[in-house]
Amino acid sequence: MTWIRFLVKTFAKPLYRFLSKPNKNPLKTQKILLTKILKLNQNTVFGKTHKFHQISSIRKFQEYLSPQPYEYFRPFINSMTQGKTDVLIPGSPLYWGRTAGSTGASKLIPITNRSIRNATRGTLLIYLSYIAENPQAHSKFLDGTVCFFNANPALEYINNIPVGFGTGIFSQSSQNQIWGPIFQKLTYTTGHLFEIKNIQQRYHHLTRETIQKDIHVFSGVTTVVLGLLEVILKYTQQKNPKIKNIRDLFPNYQFSILGGESPKFYERRLFSLIGEKIDYREVYGATEEIIGVQLQDSPGLTPLFHANFLEFTPLNSTERLLIHEVKKNVDYKIIITNFNGLYAYTLGDVIKFIKTDPPLFEFSHREGTINMASEKMTVQQISTALTLTNQQHDCTVVEYCVVGKYTPKPHYIVILEYLAAQNPTDEKEYLKSFNENLMQSNPVYREQVIGIRAIADPILWIVKNGTFFNLEQQNLEAGLPMGQHKIQHLSTNESLLKKFADYIIKEIKLG
Repeated sequence: MTWIRFLVKTFAKPLYRFLSKPNKNPLKTQKILLTKILKLNQNTVFGKTHKFHQISSIRKFQEYLSPQPYEYFRPFINSMTQGKTDVLIPGSPLYWGRTAGSTGASKLIPITNRSIRNATRGTLLIYLSYIAENPQAHSKFLDGTVCFFNANPALEYINNIPVGFGTGIFSQSSQNQIWGPIFQKLTYTTGHLFEIKNIQQRYHHLTRETIQKDIHVFSGVTTVVLGLLEVILKYTQQKNPKIKNIRDLFPNYQFSILGGESPKFYERRLFSLIGEKIDYREVYGATEEIIGVQLQDSPGLTPLFHANFLEFTPLNSTERLLIHEVKKNVDYKIIITNFNGLYAYTLGDVIKFIKTDPPLFEFSHREGTINMASEKMTVQQISTALTLTNQQHDCTVVEYCVVGKYTPKPHYIVILEYLAAQNPTDEKEYLKSFNENLMQSNPVYREQVIGIRAIADPILWIVKNGTFFNLEQQNLEAGLPMGQHKIQHLSTNESLLKKFADYIIKEIKLG
């Protein structure tokens, strides 16, 4: 047992209780946080324009600042990129965070040192809560290496301020915190590999470096972790065909922290790749800020009340609710205010509380939908239907894309890549089950398909193994940065269909 493991195992529970204090009285924590944010930023251009010095209560704040999307902040951010200071925040940002563009065009977000500390604290809470559950068994990962698959921390510079993706910024900045030496001792990060421009050479280096380490934890964006583990396995099997799964390479792999996309849909693929089940916890955040973390084995994310002042707007409503006013099983749009210069900022995500005391929520969907005939189909509804269908037919989907096609009549093209030897025995029955589950998930879709027949039955494209990986590599090689290279889960862009055309094994239709 290393000295780090001994210390953390001994003090995990009291340290976790100490760091969790803001969660004991969420409303009080939120009021204090909003006061700090307004006071710190009252002399900025934005603060003066919006009369921060006159705001003395939450209701006053809501009166002075209406919820706004990114475009409202763009002129202020453009001013900052031109070298102006004290615009949205005091001075200049530590980094510029570039979004992956999953909800639209890529955006620049100012990142401050407080935001870095919030992300670090959120990750620390996950680790401490996990260890506190079973100190002896769950602390074992501290005897090995934590591998963090991070994005590029410095894509370019704007007025000497680095521009990077969130996970890259976090990994680089965390090393500069007071616990930097411990962090460096425990953690292997992959940011240095971005200096290798050739994708295949980069993967060879990644494989060579990781298999030499005793890795106990793999962490990062869910789909990136899965994709890179598959790369490592593939490259290793080329030299040693006896290697069957990730467990053969990393026998002590026990835990993951996964974010970016909900791991729930990818569970079967992950466990199949590893060779058995492992523990994992979810972190929910965006470039704008970390929002919530999973602090228990059961599903549910705890809001980080010390990081963002949070407001919640029910769908089809303008009412702005606080944390003590939310209800279970209601969808809410999130509005955040934080130290990154975002005030009453509409994130574009929709969440649902599964518990209110203490508050626990789950990510529901992003506001982007397929909307062929007022059905407003979400990623969550598609994923739920797919997961249920996979269980019913005992198969595993590696990745999927659903494209709305308007001709000759509105319908969905469902593009699925199955895990090798885990595809359905009857593809037509599979498609039928999926459509039924989709109608169960979305009543409006059901009415449009069965009732007024505004939407035709879906068509299933089964594609070759490796299709999504190959297309994403093509995007990387074409110059798209990590994050923007991913194939969207939902789209009405029919040009996507051309990309998949050469990979189709079967086309399945109902009727």
